[in-house]
Amino acid sequence: MNVVFIHGILDTGHIFKRMRTAFETAGIHCLAPSLKPRDGRTGLDRLAEDLKQQIDAEFGTDEPISIVGFSMGSIVGRYYIQELGAHDRVKQYFSIAGPHRGSIWSFFYPGRGARHMRPGSTFLHNLNESANEFDGMECHAYWTPFDLMIVPQHSALLPFAENHRVLSWCHPCLLINPHVVNDIRDKVINHWNFV
Repeated sequence: MNVVFIHGILDTGHIFKRMRTAFETAGIHCLAPSLKPRDGRTGLDRLAEDLKQQIDAEFGTDEPISIVGFSMGSIVGRYYIQELGAHDRVKQYFSIAGPHRGSIWSFFYPGRGARHMRPGSTFLHNLNESANEFDGMECHAYWTPFDLMIVPQHSALLPFAENHRVLSWCHPCLLINPHVVNDIRDKVINHWNFV
């Protein structure tokens, strides 16, 4: 069982510490790389290329994996799956508070990555128009109506995923929410036990 965690803007892989501990205790092999630049100023496509290199170095080029993306990391994960040919190896995709339709806060931050996450951006439009790479893949999206970073909050919903509304009081609180941590961990275990 191999899981890759993808952090959000200005974060590092360390943000998954609690979740990673819960997964590794259950025997799941985890990778939580710190992508650079961590604010995505060079573009989310560049972060996805960095991600691909780190995944290939850790697991080889075809070992099956599950992806867990938080916030910006959800979009980086989608680009990796949809544009870098990883759809054959990714068996599960989990999005936690991902701005799939953008967030208004991206208008207030500089850089190419922030422009990619603006509502109505060509980058997001192209990802949302070519989501057929997720056909047959187990997909889940977790979101909270109290999220003040993903605005509007319904931007975190995915039409091709099972969407989970969680009453968590803030954006990063989702990463330590017991329901979210345990639900994703159990879904990973169940998936790989029945493959």
